[in-house]
Amino acid sequence: DLGEGDMAVSLKDTSLKVLTWVGGLRFEGEMVVKDELPWNAVISLKDVRLENFLIKDSPGNQNSNTVSLITTGNIKAEGTGTDPGKLSLSARFSSIALNIFDYKSRNDEEAVISLKERDLRVHSLRFKGPEGSSIEIGGDLRLNDFYNLYLYGKADLGLLRPFIPQIESLTGDREFMVALSDRWQDPRIQGMINFRDGIIKIRDI
Repeated sequence: DLGEGDMAVSLKDTSLKVLTWVGGLRFEGEMVVKDELPWNAVISLKDVRLENFLIKDSPGNQNSNTVSLITTGNIKAEGTGTDPGKLSLSARFSSIALNIFDYKSRNDEEAVISLKERDLRVHSLRFKGPEGSSIEIGGDLRLNDFYNLYLYGKADLGLLRPFIPQIESLTGDREFMVALSDRWQDPRIQGMINFRDGIIKIRDI
């Protein structure tokens, strides 16, 4: 629930324009009304929480209460109708605050992600946290074809708690890397963790 907002819509000849404000979210778009429906849009975000769009609630899942993702930036998109093969997107975020349990981090440079037709590329996505910790995400993928993504980090292993719900507590010095590659329908996940001076507590054990 983003709260109350305002919307302005205008139609001139075959051009439909929409301007919307909801909380810190501003959306501006234009579409030519004809058979193929070409369109373009600009989405401006200011301190907008995105975790509810990315994490779905389920019985026993407390992740939505322990993970927050607050962003400021712009997303530019254009396409033709609903054909994903004709969608292009450029996203630039000046500020991303990522909080996972007690671990708080922010991007240390502008985050840039692009999508051209079916090819998505992470150009720059790096986070800095407390005590010299860091997380970097990069690579690319082609929708419905292949993955070629990686996650590299030096951070408290408590970051893994949202993905392994059986873990009650997890601490320790760490360096980790995860790579997602191969075919879309049959991806391969590879990784490594250097773990020292750590304690893991498993629920009900």
